[in-house]
Amino acid sequence: MILTGKLDQVTSKMSKTDVTGQMGLSWIEHSTRHFGREEMLDRRMPVSRESNREIKASRKVMAGMLSLIAWVEKVEEDEEERT
Repeated sequence: MILTGKLDQVTSKMSKTDVTGQMGLSWIEHSTRHFGREEMLDRRMPVSRESNREIKASRKVMAGMLSLIAWVEKVEEDEEERT
């Protein structure tokens, strides 16, 4: 949902459907790329010109970040199943 104009007149209403804050890994990856994370990291930690196989810093950070988020979500799901 996109809210446009007259934001002072927006009201919240109770919903009968369950809503979660989980957005998904693809949304996180897309939004961090949109905010310029890749360019910032690659500018701070450039790839050396000596190797054409070296992985860019932005790709390494994104892989680590998404792996950590996915692991935390998995642990939370396991905890919910135990209770």
